[in-house]
Amino acid sequence: MARDMIIVASFGTTVDSSRDKAIKVIEDTIAEAFPEMAVRRIFTSNHIRRILDSRGIHVDSLTEGLAKAAQEGYDRVYIQPTLMIPGIEYDLMKEDIAAAIQRPGEVILGEPLIVSETDIDALTAILADRYQLTNLAADEGVVFMGHGTGHANDCLYEEIWQKLNALAPGHVGLATVEGHIRAEEVMAFFHEHGVRRVTAAPLMLVAGNHARKDLAGDEPDAWKGKFQADGFEITFNLQGLGELQGVRTRFVQKLQRIFV
Repeated sequence: MARDMIIVASFGTTVDSSRDKAIKVIEDTIAEAFPEMAVRRIFTSNHIRRILDSRGIHVDSLTEGLAKAAQEGYDRVYIQPTLMIPGIEYDLMKEDIAAAIQRPGEVILGEPLIVSETDIDALTAILADRYQLTNLAADEGVVFMGHGTGHANDCLYEEIWQKLNALAPGHVGLATVEGHIRAEEVMAFFHEHGVRRVTAAPLMLVAGNHARKDLAGDEPDAWKGKFQADGFEITFNLQGLGELQGVRTRFVQKLQRIFV
């Protein structure tokens, strides 16, 4: 009988509590869904893995994880990334896999959370329920902070915003840390539609350093200060997407689609 393994591939975080609440819980959900398979963790970020190593916490890279799977005699490895979109990290994963495989079909890579319009619709429904987007008051808004990327697929964030805003026109914003949609664009959008009270939340797998510093922190460039300086009353919900059951279910469904 063939021995199969699942590798759950996350970017990673140095925030211990977020690692448990948003990454481990996904790994546990996948392990519960597929009890006949071994489930292993890897982090794609070399920077995060170095920091964790300095604390005595080792997490394998994808290359290390694949090497161990081969050494332990697994016939096939399914990799489920917990990345938001197919961007730079996803491309690098493909390169690592191409360098590691010895025979066709031994490593099968799944999709990130958002690839298609179906994925966007599913995420929109999850967020609409979590943040009650259809029940916002006239002066209320919700803004999501995505990571963003210089990759061409950064355009997916714009599509997510359009879908979310369609549920509550003028009351939902989305901007990114490293992509092309800026917080200033959302602030102008909210002013135009009479929004004064804003709930801000990360559109990221974990509520890690970006959420704690770039979103809700006291640093000069943090969104907290920007929105307050522009006249908004802002509160924060620092909950990563991995903490939402609906998102975890989506990753299980994506894995089911790649099984052979």
